[in-house]
Amino acid sequence: MAIINEYHEAHVRFEHLLKLMCSRKFLDMTGPSNDIPYYICPFRVEETIQVYQHIGQLKGALELKQIKVLDINLYRLCIEHFSALGVLDGFIADETRTPRNVFFESISGLTDTEEFICPLIIEKINRDIPDIIFITGVGEVYPYIRSHKILSTMESKFTEKPLVLFFPGKYETDNVKGSNLTLFGILDDKYYRAFNIYHCEP
Repeated sequence: MAIINEYHEAHVRFEHLLKLMCSRKFLDMTGPSNDIPYYICPFRVEETIQVYQHIGQLKGALELKQIKVLDINLYRLCIEHFSALGVLDGFIADETRTPRNVFFESISGLTDTEEFICPLIIEKINRDIPDIIFITGVGEVYPYIRSHKILSTMESKFTEKPLVLFFPGKYETDNVKGSNLTLFGILDDKYYRAFNIYHCEP
């Protein structure tokens, strides 16, 4: 049974997240030995602005309790990546005058999850040494970067700290159909290793 409906009132969700993330069980990752400390925090797409405000408040509240949070926004990460490669201005120009499928092909090589995106995430984690990692900006980078690929690639590279992916859609677990990440009402793909954070007890 779910501890809390992920689409319940915002303040109830916020209090649940804060209480859970402050708990030693969450921070020390004391679940079963075969579980990885990855969590999905689903929300309605229309609540994106409100959720991002709550993420900022959550980070502030956690840091007051000496819990360091690293928020990795995938959209900003890509902007930094393209800028460092010197291709950002070209991509900005191409996006307005190039067919979507052609632009997707041109950008996909530099947004490869295993070759570029996850190594950049690991680099930021190793530099900041946080207690908790937030992954945000998921909707802004779809379909160039897919949530299930981020999670499946990261699980082979980093499981030393809790990682929370804020997901504009649904994360549904079914014994028959498996666990599905559904972004914007579109199936992103299956991923079964993460916990729905609203189903977790502090």
